[in-house]
Amino acid sequence: MPSTGIPPELVTHIVDFLAGDDTSLRAVSLVSSQFRWPSQRILFSTLHLRLRGPPWREDFLKNSPGVKLLRLMEGSPWIGDSIRSIRIDNAGRNWLAIDDSFPVAMGLLNLDKIEHFEVSRLIWSSLQVQAKQVISAILGSPSLVSLSITGAPIAVINCCSHSLKHLKIHNMFVAPLDLEGLMRRSPFRLQSLHVGRQIQGHLVHIVDFLLDKTNQIDFSGVTQLSTHSEEHCLRLLWQACNPCLKMLHIGSISESENRQGRHHVSEGPLNLSGLINLRKVAISGMDSMFGTEDFHSWHLQRSSALLRTILPSNLLEHIHIHLVYGFATSKFTITYQKNWQQLDDMLTTNMGQFWKLKTVEIELEEGFDGCGKPDRLENYIATSLPNIRSNGLFKLTRTSGKFYPFEEVED
Repeated sequence: MPSTGIPPELVTHIVDFLAGDDTSLRAVSLVSSQFRWPSQRILFSTLHLRLRGPPWREDFLKNSPGVKLLRLMEGSPWIGDSIRSIRIDNAGRNWLAIDDSFPVAMGLLNLDKIEHFEVSRLIWSSLQVQAKQVISAILGSPSLVSLSITGAPIAVINCCSHSLKHLKIHNMFVAPLDLEGLMRRSPFRLQSLHVGRQIQGHLVHIVDFLLDKTNQIDFSGVTQLSTHSEEHCLRLLWQACNPCLKMLHIGSISESENRQGRHHVSEGPLNLSGLINLRKVAISGMDSMFGTEDFHSWHLQRSSALLRTILPSNLLEHIHIHLVYGFATSKFTITYQKNWQQLDDMLTTNMGQFWKLKTVEIELEEGFDGCGKPDRLENYIATSLPNIRSNGLFKLTRTSGKFYPFEEVED
């Protein structure tokens, strides 16, 4: 089909409006050759590798993720230049360790153009050298902006280029990096950082690694920070991100963990008053003891204690309390109601302290048991927060997906 004669810049602008609508993008790609490449650039911008079925199937060697990708790249090599985002899910009995075609297929991509990389459930010690080299090559992409990685030695982030802005780490550990090659020679300046649960006993050392100036990680531009708890070593990250930090999320410690002392903090109570530019605080609660009568009470007490340290000079605008609900929500107690009422009183009787507050958001997430009664719980919470509601601050949402504390930011 002949060209439409429309300026290329306008064609690209038109097609960009259709991002996320694959059906329309496929249709537009057939309009003319002028629309084909901009449409396909978006359609094939994301690569998701995962195993469908167990790796011990007889046809694994013929249909592994690496084999399928290799087949695709050999048939349509131009796709390799379109990919900007790669997501690798190693679920399924560690298929990355036995997929010999994976490194070969990945070598056909233009890895220098990768902007977003997510790799989960790695078992680093089992990977072949070639697979490790591919991962390090992606990390070294001069275009890489965001990285989410699970199950690797923390030193692997030293492979990242100076372009990295958003980092999420989970189940990492401290071990020598068994890779040869050049490491980053200039620092990367983060804008957001998510530190999830780490391999037991490694958290302190991981934080030490992140804060070690020889690793050239610049925290001075971090505006959004999420930590899985308030342990002292993680508080050091809070301080490193001050004064640019605008959003802080403290993750979901269960009450049972707190009772067992696994997250006991001996360095004194939390204090957020020093975070001078803090605008939003998010606190998650995931109670593994769904049957207890004081369901969520500990999380509400924890939230109230944290918020009491806020000063008028903090200019806090948004409080976000994220709670997982389960079958215990069928039973409400006086203690439970009092904790909500205390939160309501604290935030509304001290309006001078929270004079910039615009939103108190309660987010309810369905628990694993799926037996909760969200309608009843929503009504119960709403009636327990009359002052917050009358001041126009109340916002209640219900979700079933994974909680994501960060607001979208431009790269």
